[in-house]
Amino acid sequence: MLLGELPRSLAARPELLPLRHAIATRAGVAAEPAARAAYRSTLARNLLLGAALDEALGALVDAGVAVQPAKGALFVELLYEGDAGARPMSDLDLLVRPEDLERAHGVMMELGYTWPGAGRARFMPRYTHHRQFQRGRVLVELHFRLVHELAVDADCRAFFHETREIRFRGRRLQVARDELLLYHTLLHAATHGLLHSALWLIDAHLLALRAGAGLDWDHVVRHARAHRSYRAVKEAARLVNAAFPGSLPALPPERGLRDRVLAWLLAPGAPVRDGPNLRSLALRALLTDSSWGAARMLGEKAVLRGLEAFE
Repeated sequence: MLLGELPRSLAARPELLPLRHAIATRAGVAAEPAARAAYRSTLARNLLLGAALDEALGALVDAGVAVQPAKGALFVELLYEGDAGARPMSDLDLLVRPEDLERAHGVMMELGYTWPGAGRARFMPRYTHHRQFQRGRVLVELHFRLVHELAVDADCRAFFHETREIRFRGRRLQVARDELLLYHTLLHAATHGLLHSALWLIDAHLLALRAGAGLDWDHVVRHARAHRSYRAVKEAARLVNAAFPGSLPALPPERGLRDRVLAWLLAPGAPVRDGPNLRSLALRALLTDSSWGAARMLGEKAVLRGLEAFE
């Protein structure tokens, strides 16, 4: 399901160099050297991660743990035609139900991984949505919630209740319906201030193309409202439509003060007055569904920084 071409607004993004090579190859034209080099580097990295993914999925399933690959670990196969060089991955994201976390943790340790986050404040359940496991050059993030930012209800149980079966790397696998995958893509991008990478824009557009006329956008909106993440999903969807017009149904704009500030911060060429970290923090505060949610999120950030200072 690779794109025919990248929109001009994204064509120069360095994280999309591997995809540019894949698109050029598919069109039968020579790719630029930088794109070719990026593709080869991504391919080598993803082949390593793919072998670790197969091993982890097999071990978790054998242990009776319901597990789903998420983000790049799923999308390389589902959206990029299995082209391991087209979409970069820095780690493997696996989603498990909260009640299965400890059992899954044990499986990862039996596979020879270590848990670098043990005893660290940042990886206390209140401040994170995953556990990270390291083995050599492979990093696996075991997600037991969707996110931990934006004061949203990040429960992931719906991803195991509303599923469909797909063929995935030689096995039958239950994964969440397209609408939930799209919701997660938009929400996760918002937790990073919508500006950290262009990969999520491509993922969201390809998910919309995959679903086609069968996409139940109302389901995405209802799920976002029910889980206190409507503003985040709405703004992320707006950016997808800005890059790929018509990908997703338009949502009605809001005209409050927070919306005007948010639009200014997300406008192309907006000045970064206080550095990218502060800007990202401001964006995430503005993307919460309520002012109380924003205050709660900022307060938790301050407490976490305090705890880390004493580690």
